Amino acid sequence: FHLAYTTMFSKEDSDRLEQAANEGDVSAQFEYGMLKWCGYGLGEDRVEAVGWFKKASEAGNVFAKAMVAKAFFQGEGVNEDREKATALMAECMPTLENDALVPNMEACSLLGFCYSQGVAVERDLKQAVKFLDLAAKQGQAEAMVDLHDVYLLQLRDLPSEQKALSLARLASEQQHSRGQFFLGELCERGDVTSDGESGFEYFLKSARQGYTLAQITVAEYYEFGTGREVDLVQAFDWYHRGAVGHSQYCQTSIAKFYYQGKGCEQSIARAVTWYQRAAEENSSIVSMIFLGKLCESGCKEKGVTLIKQDYAQAVTWYKKASLLGDAEAHLRLGMCYEAGLGVDQDMAKALRYYQSACDEDIVRDADMTAYCSVGWFYEQGITVDKDLELAFKYYKKAYDGGLVSEAAYRLAYCYEQGRGVAQDKGQALEFYHSAQHYNNADACCRLGQIYAQGLLNTKRDPHAAIKFYRQACMKQHPLAMYELARCYELGVGVQKSLGCAINDYKLLSDFDDCALSQYRLGCCYEKGLGVEKCLKTAIALLQRSAAQNNPGALYKLGKHYLRGDGIAADVARGLKYLQQAVSLGYDRTPLDMAMERQFQSVHAAAAADGASEGEGRDDVNVTAVEGSAASSTTSPTQAKKAKLSATEAEDEED
Repeated sequence: FHLAYTTMFSKEDSDRLEQAANEGDVSAQFEYGMLKWCGYGLGEDRVEAVGWFKKASEAGNVFAKAMVAKAFFQGEGVNEDREKATALMAECMPTLENDALVPNMEACSLLGFCYSQGVAVERDLKQAVKFLDLAAKQGQAEAMVDLHDVYLLQLRDLPSEQKALSLARLASEQQHSRGQFFLGELCERGDVTSDGESGFEYFLKSARQGYTLAQITVAEYYEFGTGREVDLVQAFDWYHRGAVGHSQYCQTSIAKFYYQGKGCEQSIARAVTWYQRAAEENSSIVSMIFLGKLCESGCKEKGVTLIKQDYAQAVTWYKKASLLGDAEAHLRLGMCYEAGLGVDQDMAKALRYYQSACDEDIVRDADMTAYCSVGWFYEQGITVDKDLELAFKYYKKAYDGGLVSEAAYRLAYCYEQGRGVAQDKGQALEFYHSAQHYNNADACCRLGQIYAQGLLNTKRDPHAAIKFYRQACMKQHPLAMYELARCYELGVGVQKSLGCAINDYKLLSDFDDCALSQYRLGCCYEKGLGVEKCLKTAIALLQRSAAQNNPGALYKLGKHYLRGDGIAADVARGLKYLQQAVSLGYDRTPLDMAMERQFQSVHAAAAADGASEGEGRDDVNVTAVEGSAASSTTSPTQAKKAKLSATEAEDEED
């Protein structure tokens, strides 16, 4: 069956080999595997080729076993596994070295490949050229393309390039799919013209035989319009051929085309199927990450749930990609552990995953995001000793690596506050503007505050502040929305509009973590500003804000308890709220302090009277309250003075 290496293959030859292979002829199984491996004008299928090599190998064919090893080394027809490739090739090496002395062309070809790549032997290009040349001179096209690689990719001198060209021609003439592809590359580089055929035509010949790299090249020519008009339908067709042929790149590409509806009718379901196939068949990291993200968000098409929201399954996909050393997988696992999504919250694990993302050799956006996350952990002292200087270094590395938006904001804050670096207002302002240029909402909001108050050596500029607040509001930034609403309420930088302010406050107050908006809206309902006065609603909003330790809300709520205004009077609780507000930095007026002293005096007197009257009793109520409840322990004059003091303090605040 060595006819395969010396003449053109016919369909009859192929059928004859296949029949013999199916009948158990071990040599035919090996030769038919070589035909499917190389194409020879009849179509390449390396998955099928490896299947035949394995059958022949199990029957004792050493050359077939060596081809299985080569397939594992190159990741052709099987998933790449160089450790397994080396072990298999080592078992074959004695036979290859012995038969190469004959010289047997299969042995020479495989031994030359081993020396060129350092598989089970020390890499030795001189020995590689020697053995591959022996096989090539006997007409073996596979040896020709391997020798072409040595000359063109490893030796790289002019004589070697000329020899590579000659070998590509010879292999192409035998219709070896890789030989055709290599000749196409040389034509595209302008190194050769052949019978008027373009490089694309050689790529097309190779692609039609099923050579995956050629199919990808042809698909990309059509997708991006390289030397021809864009034709997404043709691009889809060639990617689909490669995907059916088990190409990981083609499987993820066809999934992308289905997902976006490029060159085909959009189908999220088919996209998901191809991503799953790429992940399961080829351990596609891109597919694993994409599927993990879909599991995080859930996925529907035309009302039908394709993937339900399942953070635990997302974590499973990310862990698979993480085991393959992917930085984005490490990053997303860190985010899941930090937020407790799909796993128990574990800040120590989150930090380890973030650090793993930083340690990956290939620098990507994911790595830079991880640098920012690690910096934040050190800045806040989360599971590690607080180290502001180290945090600053991580932020700077992320910024230098291209993550301008987030890193620039963090650097700006460090310069503004002098955290991990000497305070520098000019640098702070510059980095805030840098982050704002990339639409970082936090930076936009902070710039609004800076120009509203004239901070960092700027002049107060309410109009500039409004511009930055609005830019941040485009990203639904809660604090910026609050600040803009406050500007509308007060008429600062914009025409005063209580209606606009109230609308924004209402929108924000629906969120549990918007204490400022809940406080301001509570104030509006309390006084009837822009809305109908309603103490019940006001107090409910103030209570929500106070629960988040908003000092203003705590102080106002305390006054309501002191006065019994809209809520049952409770002097003790009221005073407690006032004290809590002050401890959180509430800035009291002189009337506030006078009011506090008055109620403290009332409360102390009531407590003393209650203790005296209840002496000897087990259950004594010592809470002094305003109104009728207070009359038993507080004189009408005391209560009136305290209430008047509270009202005056309220008026001064307004």
